[in-house]
Amino acid sequence: TASATCPTLTAPAIVVTQTCPITSVLPGGLLTYSGTVRNAGNITLTNVVVVNNLSGTTPVFTAATLAPGYVGFYLVEVQLPVVSNYGAMELHLSVDGQESNRVQIVIVP
Repeated sequence: TASATCPTLTAPAIVVTQTCPITSVLPGGLLTYSGTVRNAGNITLTNVVVVNNLSGTTPVFTAATLAPGYVGFYLVEVQLPVVSNYGAMELHLSVDGQESNRVQIVIVP
């Protein structure tokens, strides 16, 4: 019996973007942000789950499969916490538990 191993070249890659609103959101206000999830590799990705620190364990994007070149979109509304001090807070995105993006949200009086 003869067998042969043929090498294949796979390059899985994912690109996640996030866009925050142009205008500032006050503490306690509604923050609406959007983003994209793109398969930048040459192999289909499976069980893609994107979450961020404001959504908790609730995904902002899920896909059972993501074909090479495919771009998925998401739109999220979240109520910001009411805070007594002002400054900046960061919005973190993660894909499969790996942090992939940070966006700073400035809280203004």
